[in-house]
Amino acid sequence: MANQLLRQMESVSSRDDLSGFVVALLEDHEKNPYQWNNSSLYPFLDAMASCIQQKDERYENYNKPFSEDQPWKSFAEILYEAKIYGEYERLLCAISGHSYTHKKPGTRPG
Repeated sequence: MANQLLRQMESVSSRDDLSGFVVALLEDHEKNPYQWNNSSLYPFLDAMASCIQQKDERYENYNKPFSEDQPWKSFAEILYEAKIYGEYERLLCAISGHSYTHKKPGTRPG
């Protein structure tokens, strides 16, 4: 389902696409709650806030240009990233050789 979600996220270009993606996220959460690092509301919203704050940095890491012209797709990416937030940071730290320390909920990146 993760690959299907990623493909669906990549194809979001309209409000209807985003709505369909949110429904797919709901279904994924129902079927695969163990794959969600942030499965309750507070950690999910906290992760969303962090993902929004770090959006430019994430695009730079993937050598992708950030475009304000794609707000529906950008929002879909934020929703998906909030699902897995924490795992992504652990992976980046493992790749770069840095240690990972979970940030205190509600704090923003410095």
